[in-house]
Amino acid sequence: MLQRLMAAVRRPAAPVRVDDIVDSAAGKSIVDQFHVLWYGSEAAAGVTWQGQPVLKSPFDLWMYQQLITSTRPDVIIETGTHRGGSALFFSDVARLAGHDMDVITIDFNPKLAYDPAPHRIFPIAGISTAGETIDAVRTLLSTRHSRPPTVMAVLDSDHSKQNVLDELRLYAGFVSVGQWLVVEDTNVNGHPVLPGHGDGPYEAVADFLRANPAFEPDRSCERFLFTQNPGGWLRRVRN
Repeated sequence: MLQRLMAAVRRPAAPVRVDDIVDSAAGKSIVDQFHVLWYGSEAAAGVTWQGQPVLKSPFDLWMYQQLITSTRPDVIIETGTHRGGSALFFSDVARLAGHDMDVITIDFNPKLAYDPAPHRIFPIAGISTAGETIDAVRTLLSTRHSRPPTVMAVLDSDHSKQNVLDELRLYAGFVSVGQWLVVEDTNVNGHPVLPGHGDGPYEAVADFLRANPAFEPDRSCERFLFTQNPGGWLRRVRN
């Protein structure tokens, strides 16, 4: 199988479908091995944007770039600010594409080393699932926009299953049809890294999708083969 896949890759006229690679035992094994090597390397901890740490892989950042520039959301809601590197990345990508976009970023202890205001970044200090945090998000959306904005959401805070499931239920309602609700780090708990983590984002997504047919996993967002969010790129397909 591996030889057939590699031979096909060498023939530009007949490229191998990504699904065929990751659905095959040989292809999945290669992707998983690279995943484990990446996750355990110092390179994974060294990704930055404009000097700010970004706890995401370049593969996933490139996919975010494609989603932002192709669908041009008015707002990205992000849980898990950390140092604000990903919020800055989202903002800069939109600006470079000539698109005005707000970034609402939420963390109980945000550690931004830059002024967010010029970048249209709006930090909220609080627990992502707290009622007052959700109220603050609603207020920003209503006061910043004269019409209902087009919204994408990225969930990257506490990775316990219950917290992620609570976030999914709370933030799904903000996401517009045709936009994405991205659950980060579905790779933990053996998918394929950190097998001892315990139930987390991957398991939360499975529970959420069983009860929410308005969202579907978008495997086209995994086209670069390696993603830290396998099965976690959820597209809203209906109200």
